[in-house]
Amino acid sequence: EEKFMKNFPGFIEICLKKQVQRNVNERVIVKKGTKCFYSSPNTTYRFLPEKYFGPSPTIIYGNKVAIFIWDPLTVILVENKALANAYRKWFKLMWELAQTS
Repeated sequence: EEKFMKNFPGFIEICLKKQVQRNVNERVIVKKGTKCFYSSPNTTYRFLPEKYFGPSPTIIYGNKVAIFIWDPLTVILVENKALANAYRKWFKLMWELAQTS
């Protein structure tokens, strides 16, 4: 979350406003011990140990997968239903393993 706030200032606030307006629910897995920088009635956090995280956060929405690379700042956006579903399955597994606090 720190890198999102640093690299995309204002982006989180815009997304949160749209999320609430459109009543979109969001599930976020973060590193255990991470301070959550934003909260929304539509956002639920779960926590995993740092060893389960790689260097590139991923967002899955609709038929799209967005992969973020921080150095150099790059976003790879793939629109593919099969890939998005595969990433959702992986996320679901990690979500079930993650802790609520």
